[in-house]
Amino acid sequence: MNRKLIAFDADGTIIDYNIGGIVVESTRDAINKLKDAGHVPAIITGRSYNMIDRLAEELGIEYLGVLNGAQIFKGSELIRSQSLGEKISAQLIKRIEKTDLSVIAFDAKLVYYRNISDKWKEFINSSINMKSNMVPIGKGIYDFASFYTHGDSDALEKVVEGITGIGFHNNRHEITKEGVDKGTALELLAEYLKIDIKDTIAFGDGINDISMLKTAGTGVAISSGNPDALSAADLIADEGPDAIFEYLKENGLII
Repeated sequence: MNRKLIAFDADGTIIDYNIGGIVVESTRDAINKLKDAGHVPAIITGRSYNMIDRLAEELGIEYLGVLNGAQIFKGSELIRSQSLGEKISAQLIKRIEKTDLSVIAFDAKLVYYRNISDKWKEFINSSINMKSNMVPIGKGIYDFASFYTHGDSDALEKVVEGITGIGFHNNRHEITKEGVDKGTALELLAEYLKIDIKDTIAFGDGINDISMLKTAGTGVAISSGNPDALSAADLIADEGPDAIFEYLKENGLII
């Protein structure tokens, strides 16, 4: 069997919220067995690097696609980046100053914020566990990989009006470079690893997984996932917490 790249979404896929938001033992076992068999497991998620790196390390997963594919990491090394660029980042900051929108933005390692509540700040700090890596947006030069807004949708539309080269996620509230999505991240990672795209498998459950499910050689949707994700997949995994393990075993990737 050819070496495979197996890409997992995080929330709702390897992290099972039906049983308390954990990675079940069978999924942990499957990841170890994939590595033993010479395959490459990866996580491709909407989360930032600082919000997934500890779990990846715990699971022994080296490759991460984060911010819906804007960045790809090998361990702590950034190996691919599709950022907004300094010009667009500056445009967004200038226009956002005229609004009451809350902002969380990300570059390679830091988390930036503007006009967010203490509760939201506390949640993000607890997620990244690195308070020094979360800083207010100031007057400096930035090159954001992802720019997430919260607040009035009409105000956001005025902010982005006329700006070209950007794409949207999460009902247009997350802004990335145009063309960034999980499917593109899967292609880039497969290219980096010299694995043919037909030898990739993607597991996902959400709207932002659709591009990855369509791009992969085999897209496998979690049965409890979004209906559009299920429609985009080649296959739907059986129900239950052991669905990932059972699929991989039944298809000969692990024993």
